Amino acid sequence: MRRRWVVLGLATAWAAWPAAAPATKGDGWTIQPTPDVPGAQRSALLGVSCTQPKACTAVGFAEAASGPARPLAMRWDGKRWSLQPVALPAGALSGILHDVACTRKRSCVAVGDYQTTPGVFVALAERWDGSAWAVEPAPDVPGTFLDTLNGVACPALDECIAVGQQVAGNDSRTLAMRRQGGAWTVVPTAERAGTTFSTLADVACARRDDCAAVGLAYVSIGGGTVAPRPLAERWNGASWKVESTQDPAALRQTSVTGVSCPQPGACVAVGFYEASLNTFATLAEHQAGASWTLRPAPSPPGRTLGAVSCPTARSCIAVGGGSAPLAAQWDGMAWSERPTPMPAAGTEAGLSDVDCPKRRVCVAVGSVGITPDTGRTLAMSLGV
Repeated sequence: MRRRWVVLGLATAWAAWPAAAPATKGDGWTIQPTPDVPGAQRSALLGVSCTQPKACTAVGFAEAASGPARPLAMRWDGKRWSLQPVALPAGALSGILHDVACTRKRSCVAVGDYQTTPGVFVALAERWDGSAWAVEPAPDVPGTFLDTLNGVACPALDECIAVGQQVAGNDSRTLAMRRQGGAWTVVPTAERAGTTFSTLADVACARRDDCAAVGLAYVSIGGGTVAPRPLAERWNGASWKVESTQDPAALRQTSVTGVSCPQPGACVAVGFYEASLNTFATLAEHQAGASWTLRPAPSPPGRTLGAVSCPTARSCIAVGGGSAPLAAQWDGMAWSERPTPMPAAGTEAGLSDVDCPKRRVCVAVGSVGITPDTGRTLAMSLGV
């Protein structure tokens, strides 16, 4: 799960804007053609969830040349991707879906945000019942001009946890909402000490009373300077608590963007950090009990990791991109790069999210582009 190339300032999704690509292969990964979105100049898939290797739902957005962003959803049946119509709340000016979680083939929940008036965004939640997407009312946080949900996890059929950020004035804070019985409520979150700006990018649950959320928090590093640092929080079914994370040595800034928890108390998170001025490297942290530990991960130039999926504690696939798609594999001992194909005619490409319903059986989604203003969706499968 985007969950992924997220620009964690104003919760706008990253996308390397695309170009059509034929199916090609690379070390087990196969590019799966996705349908063109009618009238779209650029489109991207930001989140994906699979209940089976041949039953996945992906969400994102599409934009016309001069039009606003609109929510996008697609369905994978093991043979092809197909578009699903997505509704927006009445009066919405634009909208985007950042992530999706499916508990059954015919039951998915997607989250993001939509624009109510110029400059004002509120949280968006939608549910797929097997035949159509329908908007679910999400609470509006009083006094804010931006409420967005970046990641969602559903540990049970009747319960989901979504995380993101809320912005009021120059103040950005973490945001969490809980879905029970079809109704969403705001759940108070914790903040890292000394935080001046914070956001949550992704969430994963091993069970309904054990979830981990990750993101970043701007904290003081001395001399009046603040910089983004890793943020991890734990949900115990009743409240959130900030957990201690490790920072790479001599970093300037860092962000944790994806997390997966294959079992209670055992999670894997990925992201990126600034290794030197304007040069970014991959970040991987593993949790066992109450502590997070850095693990070396492949870091090819121009590419970083954004999302991870772990069907077991000893088997994870992480994805990302930049100049080209990136995939890495955890075998229980070490991370190693797993080559991915580069879409034809693309100048840059990235995978925003991945879901592995079985060990080394995964579906990943993102976007590929040829210019900053044009692009299309990208999907790959491994072992399907």
